[in-house]
Amino acid sequence: MTDRQKRDHVRENPLSNPPTPSILVVEDERHIARFLEFVLHKEGYTVESAFDGDEAVQRLQSHTYSAVLLDLGLPGRSGLEVLRYLRSSEERDKTVVIVLTAKFSGDVLHEVLAAGANAHCPKPVAPSTLLRKLKELGVANGYCAATGGTNPTILEECRL
Repeated sequence: MTDRQKRDHVRENPLSNPPTPSILVVEDERHIARFLEFVLHKEGYTVESAFDGDEAVQRLQSHTYSAVLLDLGLPGRSGLEVLRYLRSSEERDKTVVIVLTAKFSGDVLHEVLAAGANAHCPKPVAPSTLLRKLKELGVANGYCAATGGTNPTILEECRL
């Protein structure tokens, strides 16, 4: 069954509809956040955005997300602090986290890995790359491994 056939099947069979994966985009550059929202909405995801680390933590306290796309260079709490907050709770620990950043050195990669990120995508990220990475990590429209109780803990770099 193709992805389109699966989406059509889910629409036609409401009782078989699994919950739509929800994604929190944490990005201080609003034009990037809006672009990611557009791409993800188009693919059927439920998407919210936070524009600084403090707002991200507030949203994470009140809602459970399937995935978080997390910029590291944020005003307020840094992306790394937000990641550590996510991993500090068993409930939020299942959330898939993909770190998006333009500045990524070996030291930062090690720190992000140690803090519990699932993947890293350098900015700018191609929409096809991001969507592929979400699917690989179990966050696909119609299915979400993170909320289903499994959580891949692989840190990979997305390649264009």
